[in-house]
Amino acid sequence: MKKLTLDEFYTKKISTNYVLMITGCDEYPKSLEEISQHFLRNIMRANPEARNTENGECRMEDADPGDDDLINPLDMITAVFLCADSFLQQVLMQKMSQCQFALPLLLPDSGKGNITFMLWAMRQIVKNWKLQKNASSMEESLVSIQMPFISFIRVGVCSVSKSKLLNSILSNEKHDFFVHREMECGDIPRKCSDGLVEMAMFCPCGKSNIDVFETQFSILNLRGDARDHLVQLEFLKANSNAMFILIDREIDAEEMPILCDSKARLFIIQNQNINNRSSNTNVITDTLSQLKIKPTLIEKGRHNDAAFTKKLRSYITTFLQSTENHETLEGMVHVAGSLNIRIDECERKCSESKDKVNSIMDIIEKSRVKESKQRYLPLQGDMWHKWAETNKEQSREVRAKFGGDPRVFVLTVLGVQSTGKSTLLNTMFGLQFTVSSGRCTRGAFMQLMSIDDELKQELECDFILVIDTEGLKAPELATHHDSYEHDNELATTSGKNQSAYLCIRILAMSLLLTKT
Repeated sequence: MKKLTLDEFYTKKISTNYVLMITGCDEYPKSLEEISQHFLRNIMRANPEARNTENGECRMEDADPGDDDLINPLDMITAVFLCADSFLQQVLMQKMSQCQFALPLLLPDSGKGNITFMLWAMRQIVKNWKLQKNASSMEESLVSIQMPFISFIRVGVCSVSKSKLLNSILSNEKHDFFVHREMECGDIPRKCSDGLVEMAMFCPCGKSNIDVFETQFSILNLRGDARDHLVQLEFLKANSNAMFILIDREIDAEEMPILCDSKARLFIIQNQNINNRSSNTNVITDTLSQLKIKPTLIEKGRHNDAAFTKKLRSYITTFLQSTENHETLEGMVHVAGSLNIRIDECERKCSESKDKVNSIMDIIEKSRVKESKQRYLPLQGDMWHKWAETNKEQSREVRAKFGGDPRVFVLTVLGVQSTGKSTLLNTMFGLQFTVSSGRCTRGAFMQLMSIDDELKQELECDFILVIDTEGLKAPELATHHDSYEHDNELATTSGKNQSAYLCIRILAMSLLLTKT
């Protein structure tokens, strides 16, 4: 924490507003202390290079940094999540999901000696997939998706990078879902992330030339030696449909009982010296037989990486075709609780918020929206109008006394529906405007962003107000006789904001924004 200057946030958590503040920053962090801030700024903008932990001192041609001058990306991610409040954790999860990064499912906290099941943090993630070419897309909240879970663990030290192997299994595009030892700083010894369990979901697109698997499923990856993290291992044994175990050396018979009482189908991957392989295989087979465990043994042998990846894909495909038992993340709560794993969603603030939301939704479902607003939100009617008039008069007095209003730069995006307007703003500013297929933005939504004091003079404004608007030419409104008036009113409202210091309208063509 101290190396990343995050120690002050270990108890006083980082908020979303703190991260959204617009500040000046260099392309790369100048020192180790700036790495966490660069990660936060870059991941909020869905930058795929956000996990790079090299700093300016390491990029010098004659630099020869030691381990104390560098940090493993997994340590950085673990430290940031431990120092973020629950709302920022949700945002970080969404951004990491957009970058197709593996997500922290079980978060270890070595300082407090506990493990957290990150269910609440994943609540806002929505995944979509298509099983067949001509089938309609399916969309659901990640925590509610029923699917097989396949876990990967290692016993002892392995010469093969488990995480790199997983990346090659999941995609032909050489995308790094999981951080591995051959990435920048991936070989730096880990300090706080051993015991982390990460999750990566495979979502088919329905195209046989792209999909390496035909159905949706998730991979769970335990960091570190499984023998050192028995609680996480028990969690995986109880919730996995299949478990792949990497073994790279001779193991003692006394170590095998840790695999007992697993409901998962076991696959043991061996990558050993040819001379020792036969004897160790016999030891493993005999020991597991005595324990009444019947795993499938997979030997890497003389296969190169590409051939071995193809071999493992075949095993996984066969398993997915034969299994009918699907799990959900929500369904794993009872197992986590039985293992004394902390569940973020069971914290007081989260549970109270959920109860309040559910009570409000029950009220809305039992009565009309208009009636509910008049009854439960009376301040949004005439009283709100009167308050606004009073506030205007008070604002005039404040301007006269202090010499003017704060300077606000208003940025409005306007364009055809489903052309990526909300996504563009989210990527540019790290915001959370709703995005999905079809008509997801209705009306106009805004986010006020503060600016660092050092940049206010340079940018000549004190705040930036970002406005996301409903798309024009919505197919749902095409049959309405006043659809053109609706679009004109929306464009006029977006373009004329008299209280703004400056208003920019972006009227982007569909083709241009579709490419972005």
